[in-house]
Amino acid sequence: MPPNTHPGFTSINAVTSLYTPDKNDPTTLIILCTWLGALKKHQAKYIALYQALAPTTPILLLDANVRTITRSYTAARQSMADPLTVVLRTLSTTTAPQEPKILLHMMSNGGSWSATQLLAAHHEKTGSALPLHGIVIDSAPGKGEYWKSYNAIRLTLPKQFPLSIVSTFMAHLIPAWMYSAAWMGLYPTFEDFVRDTLADEGMWRMRRNGAGVEVNAGRRRIAYLWGMGDVMIAGEDVVAHAEEVEKKGWEVRNVEFEGSGHCEHFRAHGERYEGAVKGMWSDE
Repeated sequence: MPPNTHPGFTSINAVTSLYTPDKNDPTTLIILCTWLGALKKHQAKYIALYQALAPTTPILLLDANVRTITRSYTAARQSMADPLTVVLRTLSTTTAPQEPKILLHMMSNGGSWSATQLLAAHHEKTGSALPLHGIVIDSAPGKGEYWKSYNAIRLTLPKQFPLSIVSTFMAHLIPAWMYSAAWMGLYPTFEDFVRDTLADEGMWRMRRNGAGVEVNAGRRRIAYLWGMGDVMIAGEDVVAHAEEVEKKGWEVRNVEFEGSGHCEHFRAHGERYEGAVKGMWSDE
């Protein structure tokens, strides 16, 4: 097992790995996009959750690090070639009109960046919306704010002196570059891209069942798992996005957790978090 993978996972590239269970249902897939700098021990808890919930379902794991969020938009899109291959292979496992059961779960802005770049890469390659069973968003999406971006990046960089000096410089340089590029009109801000892509009905839709009908009567199903105790992503930002897509007629599951911080809702409220995820996977 390569050092950067979890037990049972096969490394696809430096930030992408795939778990294929022994008793495998290739017509299902869970895409798990974790937060910036997420440690393996933390990822393992979410992996175990899905392995218990859907034991025959493959899990596509996308890590997020400083490099993944500082690429140009073009390079970021190109970096999705490997995970997109897995998604396209899953889409080919069913016979029309039936479509596979794919759940997209993203965490924080780092995981949301990976997820939305994957959606955009699929749209760029196929010209169509990705059929999904639903989307779960944990501790996201936020709005652009310099110091929150700085703090998120700083957490992933070395804190020991003298490397801490370089870390502080880099943590300022990266958001400064990102917001400057947006100001010059080169790209939308990181956060705007995430929010706009998630709300874009051309990017994803509900999957079709064996009768060729989109499940949930075609209403896009999305769950927001968030809390006002999150100092990285303002709860108001999450609620605003939920309200935006609800006005489009989407089915919004707004799950607020009390007393837990950024990407800590599962740790602090395991049973309720698990119930929210289980509902997204099990409901038709």
